[in-house]
Amino acid sequence: MNERGLGFTADILILAILVSLSFAILFSFNQAEAEIIKERYAASFARNALLALLNCTADQLGGFSYQAGFRVPELDGLIIQDMVSKNFYHKDIRQLLAEDVLLNLKLKIVDKTIDTIWSNEDMNKELTALLKIVLDELVGSRFGYRFSVKAIPFETDLAKLDFNLVIENLSSSGVRLCSETVLLPLPISNDELMKLLECRVGPVLPLGLEMDPTIEVNLEFWSR
Repeated sequence: MNERGLGFTADILILAILVSLSFAILFSFNQAEAEIIKERYAASFARNALLALLNCTADQLGGFSYQAGFRVPELDGLIIQDMVSKNFYHKDIRQLLAEDVLLNLKLKIVDKTIDTIWSNEDMNKELTALLKIVLDELVGSRFGYRFSVKAIPFETDLAKLDFNLVIENLSSSGVRLCSETVLLPLPISNDELMKLLECRVGPVLPLGLEMDPTIEVNLEFWSR
């Protein structure tokens, strides 16, 4: 991660530290109260760290590159093909995570996984590596952490479409201190996602199936 990215993010995180320190200065506390202060500090730090990370651009964090893993004629003109054909350095992590989810959704039909629908695993690998570096730099020296991204656009008795990513740096004796979550929209409409699925695997889903367009991004802090 370059110095500009670290400085941009650190400015936001310093606010969480100052707010937390003010509790310690203004109040005398016993051990039980100290644990409460620690948890409040962790929650404030986690909330600001997560928001700062999501709003940084790839370029601010040092950038990364990848080779689009597919070219599907049926997708020309649709949003998914547009994602892999444009420069992404100006995009923030929020956008890149949403696109990573869409480009690496896995479909399971009656207990059989049909891998990723339009796999772009190289993007997932490079973005995961970048996030691991950033989180280790910003959080790893203070707390253990678990960063997760998940989405389940639909789940029925016969089929499930989902995405799950976990990046963590934990100690075996750690205790979870806090958990902060941000919800992002899946960057595609219900109709377009159904069309993409039909292009790749045929009409396997019931008509009128409503998708859940929510992506859940979660950051947990754990004691060291």
